[in-house]
Amino acid sequence: MAWYNPTDPTQRNWMLGGLVCLIVIVPFRMYVLDDMQVENEQTLEHVERLEALNSRARVLAQRGEGELEERMALYERHVAKLEELIPGREEIAALLDDINNRARSRSAWRSTASLPSRRSHRSSTRSPRTACR
Repeated sequence: MAWYNPTDPTQRNWMLGGLVCLIVIVPFRMYVLDDMQVENEQTLEHVERLEALNSRARVLAQRGEGELEERMALYERHVAKLEELIPGREEIAALLDDINNRARSRSAWRSTASLPSRRSHRSSTRSPRTACR
């Protein structure tokens, strides 16, 4: 007696159902599931690389922690010195007045200073060409 009897409708229906499942499952595994597995493997590799970089960064941070604190303190000192150089609100008015007064005094000095005229300057100096004639 054979294990499959094609004339029996229940066996035939079960056999056709099994073939349909194989026809559906094989392409699913070949195309969909395989792509998902490749993507998962790439994601796992990326996560492993990130974890390795994090562990390396932790080690470097523990080694250079004192150096970073020193650099931060130096930076804070420099910023504090720069903030001291910024004029306050009350100093700005005084600085503008001082600039204005100096500009006025220099413009007054320039107007009172006499500049030599070009004619007197030219007549007093001879060019080398005229001396040879």
